[in-house]
Amino acid sequence: MTPPLADLARRHGTPLYVYDLDAIGARAQQVTDQLGGTARRLFYACKANAHRAVLARVAAAGFGVEAASPGEAALALDCDVPADQVLLSATNARPRDLAAALERGLSVTLGAISDIRRVGALAPGREVLLRINPGVGDGSHPHVVTGGPHSKFGIPLEELAAAVDAAAAAGLVVRGLHAHIGSGIAEPTALLASARRLLEAAAGMPGVRVLDLGGGFAIPYRDGDREFDVAAYAGGLETLLAEFEARLPVRPELWFEPGRFVVGPAGYLVAEVMCRKESGGLTFIGLDTGMNHLLRPALYGAYHRIVNLSAPQALLESVEVVGNLCETTDVFASDRPIPRPEEGHLLAFLDVGAYGYSMASRYNLWPLPKEVALSGGREQT
Repeated sequence: MTPPLADLARRHGTPLYVYDLDAIGARAQQVTDQLGGTARRLFYACKANAHRAVLARVAAAGFGVEAASPGEAALALDCDVPADQVLLSATNARPRDLAAALERGLSVTLGAISDIRRVGALAPGREVLLRINPGVGDGSHPHVVTGGPHSKFGIPLEELAAAVDAAAAAGLVVRGLHAHIGSGIAEPTALLASARRLLEAAAGMPGVRVLDLGGGFAIPYRDGDREFDVAAYAGGLETLLAEFEARLPVRPELWFEPGRFVVGPAGYLVAEVMCRKESGGLTFIGLDTGMNHLLRPALYGAYHRIVNLSAPQALLESVEVVGNLCETTDVFASDRPIPRPEEGHLLAFLDVGAYGYSMASRYNLWPLPKEVALSGGREQT
């Protein structure tokens, strides 16, 4: 059931992000049912949405938290997520911050040989995971592909032996291997190819007890889009594990890091129409929000469904939906059929629970949107 978006917007003002915690709980349970189980751990990739109520809900569902920065890790701990349930996978972070996380009992992934050397000097004897670039990547846009020959992420697979030697020299124990190859991945093929390469590497590493296979599962943004088939992915992994069983020193614990898949469909952004004007044969609908509040359309060409909360039955009209920033690229949708929007109408963007507010800024000194989280129809703090 869709939350009462118009009522919430009238109460709190716009722009307003709304999160349905019950929908998030249901998505988390779906992932647990299809992907969780014995010798598997689920971490919520909180870069997607770090609202405290969201973190509390996924933690209550049995998820740990995957943090992409020391700040995200600190927030998870502040939300009472146990240290041993937090995984820090920061890129180009200060070695002292990574070492401090290890000292606090967090799991830490290191993605460069330089990290291994410098962190080992500060925290010798600790167990770490190595983030590997398995040479394969996938995603909904080139900007979200995080594996392959030109990616900044991870240790190239061909340098794994050198990384293991560096870890031994630095006094670090390699507990596991990690790979995250992209975001918005629609089919399991590339993820299974990445998993195969990690398994091949682990077959020659007796100390590896964990394989973190990342996340990146796609959700449907357009009508007719297919959702990532988690069950098919799980089945493919079982086939791979059976194939490698005789070659592995120990059956590894599998870790996963879904973010968007859990929270994306459960978020809404409500904005008010400030201006309606005709120019150059186009009809521009100007909102009281901009790409500083929802960056994905400008950054990735991403599509989000838009509904007219104030006049859902109005005749469809093809319009340009634009923001309030001094930027030409501040466009949410072009030539989009929407029930005719008028000044004062409320429009809602759907499926913005992931990478919406978490990527927001105060560019042009517009204030950040408000956020409201609902559970059982009641607002949560």
